[in-house]
Amino acid sequence: MTKTALYRVLLLLLALHSVVYLDIYAHDKLASHSRLGGDFPTFFKRGQMVLSHASAANIYDTAPLDAQAAGTLDLAADPLPPFPYPPYTLLFLWPLGFFSYHAALGVWLTISAALYLCATLKNPASQNLPSNMRAYIIPFILLSPLALYNIVTAQNGFFTAALLIAAITLSQRRPYAAGICAALLTVKPQLALMLPVLFLAQKNGKAVLAAALTCLALVLAATLQFGPGCWPIFLSYLASFTHMVAADPGLLTQMNASLYRSLLINGLPQPIALAVQGFVIAAAAASCWLAARNPADASLRHAIILTASLIAAPHVMTYDMPALIIPVFYLLNHALRATERPYELLAMLFLLVSPILALHSPQLPIAFAAMVACLLLLVLRLKTAQNA
Repeated sequence: MTKTALYRVLLLLLALHSVVYLDIYAHDKLASHSRLGGDFPTFFKRGQMVLSHASAANIYDTAPLDAQAAGTLDLAADPLPPFPYPPYTLLFLWPLGFFSYHAALGVWLTISAALYLCATLKNPASQNLPSNMRAYIIPFILLSPLALYNIVTAQNGFFTAALLIAAITLSQRRPYAAGICAALLTVKPQLALMLPVLFLAQKNGKAVLAAALTCLALVLAATLQFGPGCWPIFLSYLASFTHMVAADPGLLTQMNASLYRSLLINGLPQPIALAVQGFVIAAAAASCWLAARNPADASLRHAIILTASLIAAPHVMTYDMPALIIPVFYLLNHALRATERPYELLAMLFLLVSPILALHSPQLPIAFAAMVACLLLLVLRLKTAQNA
């Protein structure tokens, strides 16, 4: 089977899966009389609150979290959804308040998908695909399970993936832009753990300076908008959110993609789970450092750092995985050569479908295992290239 034929078969299978999944999803929503958008009310309601000049205390109201932790939350009362994001995140959400719910949902998905596609298509892993395969690249990206579950949940995975990919892709060519992207990614800081490693390995002072100044500007802007009291209010809210999650280890089970959360779900004591996660972060940082010090193959370097970033995150969900389309493209481009290792294709397929498998086996760290398998193969390829 030629590369193009296999690519078309993969695209057809992804399309069939998407049609079936979306049909089931729509049927469930209609049957339960609930509106589309998954987690989007989290962002939509905060946008409305900012536009109506609500206080930080109301935006970060801990009462629903405390009720959830105590098992007394009344879902019929339409409680305020959890929002464990820093106050400067609100500066980007207020325009949603100008729209109706479904219009805002459309704007949210359209803009986030456009940014994600732009960042992905500018990465060397996408550009190195053969021209006859690039003709199908956009439907391949959007129909893949890595992207589909973010579309269904209307989470911020496209935004964070765009920022993470851009920060890594631009780190050497446009370090100031990379630093700005890294700072913006602190809305979900667990996804940015490997970026300081990358910048330090590159001795990239410009990116570090841009990231620091952008973070300072975001903090000052949020302080001016919501008052200095927004920060202790947010920290108190974050403590309540952490307590709510700890009170019910199975709360975030279905779309979990982190080893740390899987260990807690399966009953491992938190100190041991933290120690294991610390080892995972150290191993991911080592692979990131190794890749960052290798100037030869940019697409391989980016694939390793992106995969390591998701592995290192102690809290990551399947809707946070769209950035992994870059290692998928890298492995797809190389695994089909006759002289290459055939198991790279299997690893790529495993990573591509891991969000589906994780949904059906939520207690097992399937998505994490898929990421680790790909990272090991990518690092092996890097070491082979260095020794050649």
